[in-house]
Amino acid sequence: MAIAGKRLRALGDYETASQCCVAAEKADRAGDPLADQDALVALGNLYARVYRNADGRPNGEKEFKDILGKVTEGFRGRNPNHRGALLGRYEIGRDNYNLSGEETAACLARLLEMDPNHPQALLEKAEGYVNDRRFDDALRVIDALLAQNPRLLDAQAERAALDFLQHREESQQKAFEEDRKLRPGQSRFPGVLGRHLKSLYRFADAIPFLEEAAKRNPKDGPSRTALGECYAHLGREADAKKILVEADAIEEGMHHPWRENMIQVLTGLERNTRRSKGRTSRFVSIPTTRRSSARCFPTFTRRRGGTTASATDTFPRIRSGRGFPRVEGLLGPKCGIHGLRRARSLLRPADHVGLAARDRFPGHFSYLDTAWHEYAHVVHLALSRGRVPRWFTEGLATLEEVKRNPAFDRRMELELLSARANNTIYPVLELNAAFRGPRIIFGYYQGGSSASSSRRRPPPRAWSTR
Repeated sequence: MAIAGKRLRALGDYETASQCCVAAEKADRAGDPLADQDALVALGNLYARVYRNADGRPNGEKEFKDILGKVTEGFRGRNPNHRGALLGRYEIGRDNYNLSGEETAACLARLLEMDPNHPQALLEKAEGYVNDRRFDDALRVIDALLAQNPRLLDAQAERAALDFLQHREESQQKAFEEDRKLRPGQSRFPGVLGRHLKSLYRFADAIPFLEEAAKRNPKDGPSRTALGECYAHLGREADAKKILVEADAIEEGMHHPWRENMIQVLTGLERNTRRSKGRTSRFVSIPTTRRSSARCFPTFTRRRGGTTASATDTFPRIRSGRGFPRVEGLLGPKCGIHGLRRARSLLRPADHVGLAARDRFPGHFSYLDTAWHEYAHVVHLALSRGRVPRWFTEGLATLEEVKRNPAFDRRMELELLSARANNTIYPVLELNAAFRGPRIIFGYYQGGSSASSSRRRPPPRAWSTR
């Protein structure tokens, strides 16, 4: 029954697959314990695929924990070495920052400790390296994987993506041409590269590959969703809404909180915005931040040579994102509208994430601070064309806050001394990981400190706008 559920899930029949997995769990509970565990893993994976960590919906964590036990206590469960459960727990944690980042990393580390050649685990490790811009580390993992299994298509696609990212375009183009001839109806190669470029904020570069993926495989919902996100980041709202609605129809019956909320936001942009005239880019705001925003434009324009002309779109009212896991301590970026990188976005204090930020940091939350930080991203990412690590652009934006007003400084010297004493300061290559875990505020502080050091030297040539 569990095998039938897996096969049905692969075919896209999620409702029947769910019924099979539940039946397998009940039937096998009194019998073979391994069959029982396999059924639980299949059910957990199904929940993760269909609900995507949506708030109030099962995401597989309960099923995986039933097998592995509590990770923080050393995997003291029924079968702490179950590879499917370890991989499943890692995958949901990778996409849900509410789950402990340490536990998520521990699951992948344990799986690779037991099986250093596990293909899917190595692919996940390489993907993480790519998204953190550790391209050489990712290349070592992928080359080792291909040495064991040269016909593994997922590894071949990652290898081609790395060729592009490391400026070996001739090799990448050769791999893509061969893929088009052998697998014209599959979108794996362009989809992998396009999603990596999106994760690296290279939205314009990602679009041709994601468009190819959508064209080659009409049922590729993830690539269409990524394409819609890139369109939105570049201010192409009509194209973004169209492609996201198509993706929603393709994955009918499955939850996708970001996509569902972004469709609503784009609809709101069409109907309920006010725009200033004579500007070249877009600024999404709310009434309480309009005055703060007006202060940003002349300052950045004067310092950056007139590159930051912006328009203002004002939402009189916007509801908080629906379906997202509650993210404590963040204002608006996780609610689905942050990321219009040629624009800027905030939510009203009455929205649930705004309340979370206000409750967690009473007396320390400032819309002016946030407005300045977000507008700094618009400028820095435009000047660098997105070719900077996340820690560096966040660090630069943090510096801009303090430059605007020294009172905006987070004053985390004690945390820094504690981290130094306990050897928990992030190495530069791992600093991006701080923005995916519970130490995110320290990540901003350390990123600002590191960016401050970097600004004393001329920027590397890769950051040039020419």
